[in-house]
Amino acid sequence: MSITLPELNAVSKSLGVLLGTDLAFSAGAPVDLAGAGDGAYVSYLTDDVGAVVGAIMADLPAALYLGGTLIMLPAGSLSEQLRSGEASEAALDGLSEVFNTLRSAVNHIPGNPHVCTTNVIPLGESTASDEGEWLSSAADRMDLVADLPLGEGRLTFLVR
Repeated sequence: MSITLPELNAVSKSLGVLLGTDLAFSAGAPVDLAGAGDGAYVSYLTDDVGAVVGAIMADLPAALYLGGTLIMLPAGSLSEQLRSGEASEAALDGLSEVFNTLRSAVNHIPGNPHVCTTNVIPLGESTASDEGEWLSSAADRMDLVADLPLGEGRLTFLVR
């Protein structure tokens, strides 16, 4: 079963409520998923029977800002993680909560199946079921971009 993506304002509202700040995400150019693997993280959206129906992806600046802000990591720690090219386990735990909140924007759309998020993993990391093979040929997508304190951050919603 396919899903309908949320509107940009629903995503922005969810993030604003969760993080306690206004984020100016806007529509962005499609991210080249083949080249986005370094520092990008993904969580798959699964339906009630466990079938993958979509995904949410964040590049490193977005992953660090969204996840780190939620759990109140110091700005210096986030900057160091950005320089290292890898998010800490704590930042990824925060990002997992952010993605879990964003799934509610998908669940509130009439006709969509109820979806859950999987654990956040690095984009391109192999999984037992190879759920990510379809990402570059997604049926629908929404690419968002924002000027964040850590630089330009990208968030992408994908439909299988």
